[in-house]
Amino acid sequence: MFTASGCAGVGLCPAGTETKSLWGWTAGGGLEYGVGHWSVKIEYLHYDLGHLNYSMIDPTLPGAFIEASTKFSGDIIRGGVNYRFDWTPWELIFGRPFLK
Repeated sequence: MFTASGCAGVGLCPAGTETKSLWGWTAGGGLEYGVGHWSVKIEYLHYDLGHLNYSMIDPTLPGAFIEASTKFSGDIIRGGVNYRFDWTPWELIFGRPFLK
């Protein structure tokens, strides 16, 4: 939903809605380093979903149009710490076939 700010009165503000699925691309990479059961990681992603263009009629000026465009892209950096368990759910249910 979008509306214009600073309008003169109720019903005179240009308003409208836009619903659209945007398709795009992402690219990135990461590093992970582990010692024993622990590991640390860092990742980087860049995404670009393209542009969303819209236009609407200004009710205060007959025949006037308002047009706008928004670009949807960004960068994400993530980090994490992991712990690797030395068992599986399968081993919990049926037991380990051998001791380590």
